[in-house]
Amino acid sequence: MLKSNKGLTFIELILTIPLILIVFTLGYNMLFIINKSHKIVSDDFSNAEDIRIFQINIQNEANQARKALLGSNEPNTEDITKAALVRESDGNRLRIYTYLDNSDYPVLVTYELKSGGKLERTERKATKTSFPYTFENNPSDTKIVLNNIANDKIFGIVEPLRVRSEGSQEGEDYRKKVDMNIEIKNRDGRTIGVNTYLITKSRATAE
Repeated sequence: MLKSNKGLTFIELILTIPLILIVFTLGYNMLFIINKSHKIVSDDFSNAEDIRIFQINIQNEANQARKALLGSNEPNTEDITKAALVRESDGNRLRIYTYLDNSDYPVLVTYELKSGGKLERTERKATKTSFPYTFENNPSDTKIVLNNIANDKIFGIVEPLRVRSEGSQEGEDYRKKVDMNIEIKNRDGRTIGVNTYLITKSRATAE
C-alpha cells in the first residue's frame, strides 16, 4: 500500500524560498516603476495645466489692454504712451496696462520672474480717473502664478502685430505682440514648456 508524503522536504524548501524571493523582488520593482511612471505623468499633467491656466489668464489681460497708459513711475517716452505692453530689457518682466472685469479705470499688471524660478503677478490700481494715469506704489494683489521655471528669459521684444506698408490707405494699427517662452522643470529634472505669444486686440492709441 502506497503512502503519500504531504508537506515540503528540506530540499524542496531550499529551492522554493529563492523562487519566492525572485517573484517578490520582481513584483516590488514593477510596483516601483509603475509608481514612478505615475508620478512623472502626474507632474507633466500638473505643470501643463498650470501653464494652460496661466496662458488663458495673461492672454485675457492682453485682450483687454485697450488703452496705452502712462504712469508717474514709467519712463516719459513716446513709445510707452503708445504701448499697452511694456517689456523690461532683461526679458524677465512684462507690464500690461489693462482693464479687468470691465472696470472703468486701468490696472497695471506686472509679471516678473523672481529667484527660485517663481513667476510673480502683481496688480496695481489707478490712482487717477483720467489720462495720464498713475498707479498705486504698493500692489493691491500679489501672487505666484508659476513655479520651477527653468529658463531665465520669458518675454521677447514687444513688436507691432502688423507693419503698415508705405502708401497704404489703412489706418494706423497699434496692436502689439510679444513672444513668450516658458519651461518648467519637473522633479526628475525634465522640462515641459510652451513657446507662444501674446497679442493685444486694440487698434487704437491712447484715448
